[in-house]
Amino acid sequence: DGETLATAARDGTARVWSAGGEPLRRFEVAARSAQGVRFAPDGRKLLVWGSDGGTRVLSVDGSDHPIVYPVYGEEYATAAWSPD
Repeated sequence: DGETLATAARDGTARVWSAGGEPLRRFEVAARSAQGVRFAPDGRKLLVWGSDGGTRVLSVDGSDHPIVYPVYGEEYATAAWSPD
């Protein structure tokens, strides 16, 4: 939406920020490092992958329980939302 930014950090967190730099939400997402983050096309969900190989889908507003896709022994370099 041009008003928010999401970051992934080595401390295992993902964060959502206002475009002005104010923290809006903090998520504990990985035992080790969070590697990357992507907003869903509608901006309501966040896809986060970590160095533990797990991938999570989070509600940006924190209203839903996260969906956690298990580790299958591989570390992901990137992830993306599919149009369908």
